[in-house]
Amino acid sequence: MPQWLGGPELIVILLIVVVLFGWKKLPDAARSLGRSMRIFKAEVEEMKRDDAPSAASKDTVKGATVSPPPAASPQPGAAPSQPTQPAGEPLRTQQDETPAEREARLRREAEARIDAEDAERARIEQQLRAERAAKAAREAGAPRDDTAL
Repeated sequence: MPQWLGGPELIVILLIVVVLFGWKKLPDAARSLGRSMRIFKAEVEEMKRDDAPSAASKDTVKGATVSPPPAASPQPGAAPSQPTQPAGEPLRTQQDETPAEREARLRREAEARIDAEDAERARIEQQLRAERAAKAAREAGAPRDDTAL
């Protein structure tokens, strides 16, 4: 702790925090801060593990082609269970990715999610516009009965 930060200064800082956030919100703020710190620590540890080579990568022979096991004929309309890999290229997993490839893959996945969210948002907005137009048409076309009030 810095030498200039003593007991009276800590009390003043504590009073300012209480005044700014309110007495009732302090436990929630502390809980949120604790959760954020745990998430941050977990992400930092995950980043450290991503940089270290895994035990499986030490045993893997670079450039070896792995042929997929023979599979039963797929049922019509069924989605393939594994992503297709071009013939002659080695089967790659997420563990074999370089940091640049991982970043590119994550960027593509994020962009795909954003595109899907944008499409859903556009669909909902179009539906709302249609509902508003139908409501306006009903109100404009239907005679109003002011005597019922």
